[in-house]
Amino acid sequence: MNAAFAKPHPSLSNFVVGLEKLTRRYVNLKGDIELGRAQAPTRLPIKLPKPVDLPDDDSSSESDSALGESESSDDEAAPVLRPDLRRVIVQRRLGEISVELEDFGQIHDESAYFDEIG
Repeated sequence: MNAAFAKPHPSLSNFVVGLEKLTRRYVNLKGDIELGRAQAPTRLPIKLPKPVDLPDDDSSSESDSALGESESSDDEAAPVLRPDLRRVIVQRRLGEISVELEDFGQIHDESAYFDEIG
């Protein structure tokens, strides 16, 4: 787009003329591609991140029903999401504290992180 304008800050009339030239070139190229007179520009394939498998939350309803009358769900702390994408679940039962670390598939290889579409 910079090549279409002579100055860095063109006047409005020069800007419109430059846009019109760019538009005409683009429309002509599209027509030539459809007629087979030109080849479409090659573009890199789109890379999207792999979908993440989220754990089911059904286990929380089972643990709530397993609590005795003397225990309540208020005694348990909510899961905490750490910056490194691991969830730390802190459970408190009768004064005991246990810490569970669940690894949800840390990404170590960036090239394996993306699926190629194209």
